[in-house]
Amino acid sequence: MLSESPTYLVMKDRSERATSALRWLRGQQYDPTEEVAELQNDIEERKAQQVTFAQAMSRKTTLRGLIISLGLMFFQQVSGINAVIFYTNDIFGAADTGISPALATIIIGIVQVIATFVATMIVDRAGRRILLLISDSVMALCTLVLGIYFYLQDLDKSHVANIGFIPILALVVFIASFSLGFGPAPWILVGELFAPDVKGLAASLNGTFNWLLGKEL
Repeated sequence: MLSESPTYLVMKDRSERATSALRWLRGQQYDPTEEVAELQNDIEERKAQQVTFAQAMSRKTTLRGLIISLGLMFFQQVSGINAVIFYTNDIFGAADTGISPALATIIIGIVQVIATFVATMIVDRAGRRILLLISDSVMALCTLVLGIYFYLQDLDKSHVANIGFIPILALVVFIASFSLGFGPAPWILVGELFAPDVKGLAASLNGTFNWLLGKEL
């Protein structure tokens, strides 16, 4: 049976169980005494640095960080990513691309996995700002192309009879661009914009705001 994490056990003053959990994780020959002591010191430091919500919000740096991070969360959700992911099958079905909607959905999923992996490799080298700008611009272009395609299709299906690949290409590039920039970058910046003593509070606010937007949109 999986044990509680050592950090959680130390927080609850269960040092003996934390020792057992560390031995289970590291091996029975491992001496967890030093690691348990480090965990206790870390937790005591966190408790000493705790601030109230009012204290955190009174700092200009915290407010500035929240404006940036919540803004990024807002634009992440209004980019249309949830509509694309949840209705990929319906989009391809309506587009009449000649490819099975199920197969197209699998292609989109594979592209997302690959692009997310690439993002982990380049995000520190390229920088957050440039990836966000490129991601945002390319996603907007892809959405425009997809909108034009369906507009022409509504006018007359013969207008798009020979360009059935356009919806697949647009959504593949859209997903790749999102996964490279607006997917991971807002969450990374939440961990970088705030001081350690308000990082937990800021992360909770951003996570709640993000999923509330996701539910509404």
